[in-house]
Amino acid sequence: MKTEKFGPLIDGHPYVDDKCPACSCAFKIGDFIARVPIGPGAYTNEMAKCRNNLTYNPIKICCHYSCITGERRVKERRSSGRRSSDS
Repeated sequence: MKTEKFGPLIDGHPYVDDKCPACSCAFKIGDFIARVPIGPGAYTNEMAKCRNNLTYNPIKICCHYSCITGERRVKERRSSGRRSSDS
């Protein structure tokens, strides 16, 4: 499954300064995020679909895109001396 990349976050975005549940670092302006499905939540209809192996609308949490994909962040690429095309 392909992970959708959202962003970059801009000033005033509601996630800026919230913590990423994957790494516990704050989301900052310029970060890219991904929405990760975690399950049907407490919605009875969605729970029934999930239990019956049917397509359902999952609850999603937001994490840094790099936390989900393993992609190195721009800041990390710059500090390592490698060009972005090298990663």
